[in-house]
Amino acid sequence: MPKVALVTGSSDSEGIGFAIAKALARTGCDVILTGSREDDKVTELVDEIRRDYKVKTTYIRADLRKEENIEYLCQECNRQFPSGIDILVNNAGFGEVFPIESYPVDRYNDLIAVVLSAPFHLIRILLPDMKDKGWGRIVNITSVGGVRPSIFMAPYCAAKHGLNGLTKAVAKETAEYGITCNAILPGVVKTGLTRKGMELLAEMEGISKEEMSKNFLHERHPTKEYVLPEDIADFTVFLCSQSAAQMTGTCVPMDGGHMLNNCSSSSSKL
Repeated sequence: MPKVALVTGSSDSEGIGFAIAKALARTGCDVILTGSREDDKVTELVDEIRRDYKVKTTYIRADLRKEENIEYLCQECNRQFPSGIDILVNNAGFGEVFPIESYPVDRYNDLIAVVLSAPFHLIRILLPDMKDKGWGRIVNITSVGGVRPSIFMAPYCAAKHGLNGLTKAVAKETAEYGITCNAILPGVVKTGLTRKGMELLAEMEGISKEEMSKNFLHERHPTKEYVLPEDIADFTVFLCSQSAAQMTGTCVPMDGGHMLNNCSSSSSKL
């Protein structure tokens, strides 16, 4: 019977989550996409995976800010896939740039709910079935911001620090049950969300978005290259494989060498 994977934040064709869903489908996994977009906007993504990989694929809309939506998501997953979830990828998230004293409180609450609380609740609800099966894979997509904080992104960094801690705690609790829990810490990833962020920062700095992108990337990645969603997707597949059965509680950077830098450039705002 195929493994079943739930990937949060997977309704954006340019995003990390969709790349992960496709990569897992390529290995024969049935996949559940989820996000906050309207169902009809994701139909093409579901059809693409079904067509290209011949696996069972569905989309379940859920607002991860709300605990009742998370409960509904899990119930619907179990209804459509009675064998239960084998692989959980907590990828959903967002980041915004504000000085801490002017950070909108409602956006702070939303960010903590999506980035930190939702993974906790999903793990809490789905873990018993994994234990019963004696097999499970949990992969949390965190960030180098969860190790090296950036100014103007305090809630994002705090949530990612917390998600790294949750990864390690869950790994320790589940190590005897054939379940692994690991985190991938991306650097600057080439996504639509990153592009929008570059445009905002360029406006703040008064420079072109091309110059902003180049400066931002070169200051952070010694490789001077973006991390691609497909890079993260391929590593997720490895973490879900038998080859990674003895990897648990790890928080692995995929950051173009960003963690090699001893300190951020003084000319950088992030």
